[in-house]
Amino acid sequence: MLKKMNESRILNVVRMRGGMSRTEISKELDIGLPTTMRIVDALVERRFLSDVGVGNSTGGRPPTIVDIDRSSLKVVGIEIGRRTTRAVLTNLLGKAVYGQTTDIRRVDTPEKLLSFTSDFLSAAAVPKTDILGIGIAAPGPLDPKQGRILQPYKFPVALQNVPLADVVSKHFQLRCCLTNNADAAALSEVWSHTADSPDSLIFVLGELGFGMGTVLHGQVWNGHSNVSGELSHIVVNRHGRKCSCGKVGCVDAYSSLSVMEQRVSEKLQEDIPFEEIISRAERGADPEGSVVREALEVLETGILNAAAVVDPQSIVLGGKFWIDIEQYAPGLFSGTVNALSEWAGASVSMTRRGIQAVSLGAATLVLQDVYDHTNAVK
Repeated sequence: MLKKMNESRILNVVRMRGGMSRTEISKELDIGLPTTMRIVDALVERRFLSDVGVGNSTGGRPPTIVDIDRSSLKVVGIEIGRRTTRAVLTNLLGKAVYGQTTDIRRVDTPEKLLSFTSDFLSAAAVPKTDILGIGIAAPGPLDPKQGRILQPYKFPVALQNVPLADVVSKHFQLRCCLTNNADAAALSEVWSHTADSPDSLIFVLGELGFGMGTVLHGQVWNGHSNVSGELSHIVVNRHGRKCSCGKVGCVDAYSSLSVMEQRVSEKLQEDIPFEEIISRAERGADPEGSVVREALEVLETGILNAAAVVDPQSIVLGGKFWIDIEQYAPGLFSGTVNALSEWAGASVSMTRRGIQAVSLGAATLVLQDVYDHTNAVK
């Protein structure tokens, strides 16, 4: 256990600092130099680290510099969304080296998911012996300990209440773990930073609805029952519209993509895709403008309520909803960012991870076991 802890500590300090000599690692972590040298040599042999050059001499032979091996071992991250599934292959630094996107109908059963993952690995041309594990992220509610997706709204029934992580793990003979999509995105965002990683943030994931991943003291907070962050179902109007969850006045009842499409469709008697709705709203058209403005105001209220409780250093926006708003309605997007910044007292920004934030976070879930020394004592 001590060896595993020291391996993780060494890998993490090299990940955070970049290339280091064995002597620098020994001093930084207060591990004896002979022990450090043995562990580093073993990590080089196992292809977690690689020799990348020599450092400056302080009088003797120049030291060899080691860094994370960016070209050997890989991790798979899969985001199972309500409409789209994204898979990504990353290196040991969580950087994407290959990716695929497909319609949810291609993976809406466990058998289809296994087939898609097999095809993905074949297309990526990576040997299974080079893969450390597979991370899966999906909408909640879910049970990460049992690796089960429970009963998310508008989610494939055949994937619900199945020990999915165990099914995938046994099929590929690889470690597999499952997490909530917003938590994965928050984890991904923390990893997109290194030394400047924010101590606390909330990641507002906008897809069909809205999830929220929360990071406190550098760690994702899942909540007591793994259901924290249901931003869609924060009540903002106790006498408002009925929500799909059965409650009244939830954020989702006003701001979800499907609700906006439905309300505009009812008013215009025609189906208009979300991208066109927000583009028209940006140009001042009605009823599109009034529907979108109300949706964004309600969403701002929900986010501000959450921020008032968490008091985050940073609010990060991500997911297709926000990407589309920023692209097709930049004025409305900047207005939302300004309002959140003013009232929340936190920095507000788009994710550094783009549309792959969730799938990269799923991969990062596996990488945590590589770099987090506390996992050795679990």
